[in-house]
Amino acid sequence: MFLKVVEIPKLKHFLFKTSSQEVDYHVEEFLKKTYKEISSNLYQVPPKNLVYLNEILYNLKERFKKFLGSSPLPFYVILSKERDFSEKPRYVRAGKVYFQENLKREVLQEFEGVNLFYKVQDWLDNWKELMLPATVDPKISFFYKDFFFTGPNPTCFFCESTHHPYHKCPGLLEPQPRSVLEQALDLPFSEIAQIIWQGLIEEKPNYFHIRHFYLLPEFLKIVFYRGEGLTSWSQLKISIETPVRGGNIGIGLDALIKGDLNVAESRFLEEESDLKACIGLTFVNLLKNRWDRALYFLETALSQNTSNFIKSYLIFLKGYIYEYQGNDLTAKDLYQRAFELDKTFLPVFFRLRVLDYLNDEPIEKFMGYFGHPLLIFWAFTEPLFIRDQEELENFIEKRILEKRENALQRLKEAEDLFHRLKHVMSKDEIIEYEELLKTLAYDIYHRGMGAIDKASDRALDLTLELQALVYNKVKEIDHKITELKKQYEVLANFWVKYPYKEEDMIFGKELKSLKDLIEKNLEKTKKRDISQILPLMFSELNLAEEKVQLLKDLKVDLKKKWVFRRRLTDFLRNFLLLETLLVTFYVIGYLLESSLLESLLSIPMFLIISVVLLLLCLILAYTKNPE
Repeated sequence: MFLKVVEIPKLKHFLFKTSSQEVDYHVEEFLKKTYKEISSNLYQVPPKNLVYLNEILYNLKERFKKFLGSSPLPFYVILSKERDFSEKPRYVRAGKVYFQENLKREVLQEFEGVNLFYKVQDWLDNWKELMLPATVDPKISFFYKDFFFTGPNPTCFFCESTHHPYHKCPGLLEPQPRSVLEQALDLPFSEIAQIIWQGLIEEKPNYFHIRHFYLLPEFLKIVFYRGEGLTSWSQLKISIETPVRGGNIGIGLDALIKGDLNVAESRFLEEESDLKACIGLTFVNLLKNRWDRALYFLETALSQNTSNFIKSYLIFLKGYIYEYQGNDLTAKDLYQRAFELDKTFLPVFFRLRVLDYLNDEPIEKFMGYFGHPLLIFWAFTEPLFIRDQEELENFIEKRILEKRENALQRLKEAEDLFHRLKHVMSKDEIIEYEELLKTLAYDIYHRGMGAIDKASDRALDLTLELQALVYNKVKEIDHKITELKKQYEVLANFWVKYPYKEEDMIFGKELKSLKDLIEKNLEKTKKRDISQILPLMFSELNLAEEKVQLLKDLKVDLKKKWVFRRRLTDFLRNFLLLETLLVTFYVIGYLLESSLLESLLSIPMFLIISVVLLLLCLILAYTKNPE
């Protein structure tokens, strides 16, 4: 069996820089102690000696621990039956051991009876991976950043992978990268990492390819049709709908997004003096690998008057081109200019931090500035942070925990306010708010940073919404109290005039109870946090309204009683007065002893006149207004 060490130059140079030769020396030194060296990086493995590969790899990882951090060793190992072999897997991971199916039985025999963890698992095509304790990935979510250093191509301009030419980046094929990215931000980072890894192996576009959406041609929709109305990056809503318009500019942009570069170029050239056309031609020439022409059109665009948002974006784009070409000093200067124009421009802030990191600034020095979900997502997926991935993920976990705690505090405030108010809400309102609170709680506990931030903002909005409801309920209470006071005044005035209070004490007691309820609730409206007592106030005011209705009903009865007694009094007074006059008239008549009067003053006539007077008094009593 033969063992070949295949180095990964990009990863090796990135991790070790000027110490690369030291890696070669120690790898050769450790392997030569156990295996027979055939040629550079090729060794023959004696029977039952493959097991020592685990110890060799472990010792190498310990030896270069300060250089590696969370990164694996910058090479992989291929096992083969043949001495002369050149085959290798289509995709590889650093620090791993691979072999083909025809060697599986021999590999398994090497570990028979050995007390060492190992596992043979399928890789790609006809290849297998030999897992040893020294080759197991660290316990981090984004465990495969080494993968982006193992491709045959230069680093992609758009996504930083090395597995495709930049003009064939899968991110260019995604029609809605901004919407896809916003969906990604709502997922937990562990889930994002799994989705990206699955997409890489299956060679499908994924979140990694579109993470720098602002570099993709689709972002020009924002620049062309929203840019003039924006003054800073903070005003940008990533997933805002921006349809492409007509004309040469619109047709050219649509062709550029779809990858039809010749049509895009011809359309933009027809409007060459236009700012949008210059920006479009910059991207066309980038994708056609004409970097000088791209910079020419970019400079032309920069010379024109435009909004602060577009100006800072173009300066940033120029800086990114220089960074991609290896001119970090010029790039940093341009980034700083763009950042001076717009302090909220997240992409330029992130690239400045990356350049600081490449100049050996410790990640913990600037990691604390990563608070926005986009910044954290870019850092989480940034291949250049491979060495400090574990520390980065620990920081992200703490930051998510902080955001979750803040969101939960806001949610609790909204829930507390809701539970105080639910007794004064309709059934439909209660169901709606309960569903919303349930959704927000799920997003905070189980979803990603973007969803947590949105849930936190929604919880705050909900609190404000419920506070507005409190305000409206207080206005409703004030209106009720005002109406109750008016009705109380009417009832109180009636009671003041009512002459039979001692006979109808219940009315007075209910009136006093109503007054106490009104005054008590009027005092409650002056409290600072009235939301806690709203249900009680509505309950008491409803009771007050019931008392008003009771008093109104009693008032009707009392008023009838009062009217009846006044009419009875009037009747008796009038009747007695008239009867007295009648009797007096009869007495005088008898005293005069007149024969004429005697015939008129007979007993039957007296009774007839009395009945007439009775009826007349009754009519007068019931027709007279008692008020």
